[in-house]
Amino acid sequence: MIGAAGEELVEGPTKTGQSRVVDLDAGTVAALRVYRTARGRVSPDLVRDTAVVLSQVDGTHRHPERLSRRFAGQVARVRRALGEDQLPVIRLHDLRHTHATLLLADGVPVKVVSERPGHASATITLTVYQHVHPGMGRQTPTACRPAGGPRRGFECETGSTKAPAGRKAKHPAS
Repeated sequence: MIGAAGEELVEGPTKTGQSRVVDLDAGTVAALRVYRTARGRVSPDLVRDTAVVLSQVDGTHRHPERLSRRFAGQVARVRRALGEDQLPVIRLHDLRHTHATLLLADGVPVKVVSERPGHASATITLTVYQHVHPGMGRQTPTACRPAGGPRRGFECETGSTKAPAGRKAKHPAS
């Protein structure tokens, strides 16, 4: 398929080469079912298992930039209605980052969050979203205490011992 600016849109595997399943809440599933029913009235081809969910009426792909422009227009209208200072300028792609940030801020495990945007590893998620909890390092002094002196490391609430830099960790005596 050729886009409006001449670029080719290619449908294929994800960057990692693996398919991805994303869990949806009941409200989203219900809305998709209503949408699917309405599309089925237009054409049975629009509801087959291989059909593109957000396709053109004829079943072909919509250009991603078209969706992004439409979203930007909706945001602009809402900003004008509410007042420009009430809603930040946000792109459709930014919702991906907003979603991951909100999940991390809510305490969802990094591994689970990394699967939503399809990151190849939790390390990528940690690198991209390390700003979510900038004060996490300050929690360490309250969570760990010296374990028998300054050269013996720290005993943490989990019961493990963290050694000073350059030394091996000593496990607490049983």
